[in-house]
Amino acid sequence: MATFKTLNPDLDLGVFAAPGMSADDAKLVGVFFDGGYAANANGEHKEAAVKFLNYVASKEFGQAFADSLNNISTVPGVTFSNPLLQEVSDLNKSAIPYIMLVHFRYDEPSGSVLLQGEVQKLMADQTTPEAIGTALTDGLAAWYKPFQK
Repeated sequence: MATFKTLNPDLDLGVFAAPGMSADDAKLVGVFFDGGYAANANGEHKEAAVKFLNYVASKEFGQAFADSLNNISTVPGVTFSNPLLQEVSDLNKSAIPYIMLVHFRYDEPSGSVLLQGEVQKLMADQTTPEAIGTALTDGLAAWYKPFQK
């Protein structure tokens, strides 16, 4: 959002959850936060690294991140002066984890690669959700032992 608004400050943006099959279905949002901070346990400046990590996990940093970068912060308790960021934050409260990014990305074919190809077929009416489930399970079974028969 920050990049788009920098390129075109007059751009009218909005957010919404993807609709379900019916009006009564839950409106779920897939979410993940792109970025993270860590320290090398074998580094020579452990005390400074822990101090840095404590800072980037603080509400002070989270608020500065949101305010300065006009972006969603992962730190709890941050408030958003940008109404659109607040809407995104509210949507994230009913979010589901992006499972292909979290659990099925550690070998080939990755869950993301499999899912992307299958969703394209679904959008072109060339497959069904049930067939996608089978394709994902079979594809991941190449390396994910719980899916192997």
